[in-house]
Amino acid sequence: MRLQEDKGGAIDMSDEIDKEALREEVDRIKEAMGIQERYPDQVKSWILWGSLFGVACLLSQVIALERWPGYLYPVIWFGLMFGGGWPLQVKISREGRAYRKETGTKPSFWIPIVAVMAAAFALVTSTGPFIGDLGYYETGAYFATTILTLIGVYYVVLGNQLKAHYIRKKDRCALYIAGAWMIAVSALIPHYSILMRWMYAIYGATFVAYSLGAYYVLSAR
Repeated sequence: MRLQEDKGGAIDMSDEIDKEALREEVDRIKEAMGIQERYPDQVKSWILWGSLFGVACLLSQVIALERWPGYLYPVIWFGLMFGGGWPLQVKISREGRAYRKETGTKPSFWIPIVAVMAAAFALVTSTGPFIGDLGYYETGAYFATTILTLIGVYYVVLGNQLKAHYIRKKDRCALYIAGAWMIAVSALIPHYSILMRWMYAIYGATFVAYSLGAYYVLSAR
């Protein structure tokens, strides 16, 4: 606060404004960018993970319809996502470092997703022994909807986290929608047997539709 005395002797109390700090904040707001502009390599990442998710859903649906052993699901998902996706993501990230527009010390993107996946693994393994009486499709729905609900939460957190990176609201909303979609679909599927039977096809088809729309939004300048 700053005290000022006018000609009549009265004391005026007014907030002291840091003009330089205000100017910097306005500049940051003006510089709010899209994900594609600030992180050009993320377009490749979006295509990579979206494609792997679709392929994993397709293969999982075949397993579900044929009622093959449940251990094949983690084999497919871990094999595609970690065996195939992770090395490619590392390569994409290395190539994109030269083009990124850094925003200083900001929250890490990797810690939340690692924490979410660890939580999902702990949750399904700790509760697995208590669901022995469930049927084939019910058991699959339990594991899949639990994991994808937590991933949906991650998308919402990620969208909010991007505020710290000065990413425009339109791009962040695309991630909010992804999170809301995963949570809503996961909450609905266990209540209907036909949805549990075709669960992976539903996830895959809706994710492809969402990805195409989100890609259009995220790549727009």
